[in-house]
Amino acid sequence: MRKDVGQLLSWTHADGQTGLVHVLTVIARLLQNQDESGGLVIGDLIIHLFRRAGESVLPVLPDLLQAMLVRMQTARTATFLQSLIVPFAFLVYNHCDAALDLLESTRVGEDGGRSGLDVLLNAWCENAMIFQGFWPTRISALALCTLLRAERPSLQTIVVKGDIIITAATKDSASSFPHSRRVDE
Repeated sequence: MRKDVGQLLSWTHADGQTGLVHVLTVIARLLQNQDESGGLVIGDLIIHLFRRAGESVLPVLPDLLQAMLVRMQTARTATFLQSLIVPFAFLVYNHCDAALDLLESTRVGEDGGRSGLDVLLNAWCENAMIFQGFWPTRISALALCTLLRAERPSLQTIVVKGDIIITAATKDSASSFPHSRRVDE
């Protein structure tokens, strides 16, 4: 993937499957495996796929993102969650509107009750402070800032864990946060 993605994309197995299909098969196996230690590299693989394969990934992108979101709901370790969240951060930072369109249109859960955006933001906000490594931390922070600037109505309806802390210096702006609580309360 890193050295010659062109050769990987043009390669076809005797059974007719392309190199991209084989890479996606490996990703699918890592996502389905309950042993999360094998999936720790999945984020790097997906990011290299996004960076190098470019538009070749577009036909399979919705299914790939859905599989990642479904697995995100059952992930148990923070490092595995980081491996699933960072590719989304990369997409949000580089292609915010397209990524948000996909996340808003993706439904996750047995009953299809949660949007992909809701699943992602809850996992992301709960785990962002424990991301390891300079680049994952940086891309996560940049992507979250990009989301704050996006001004999409769907972002206004998502509720994540945490409290807005109001201090004496910021108390005048507290009225804009209906569920905030004061530090001195």
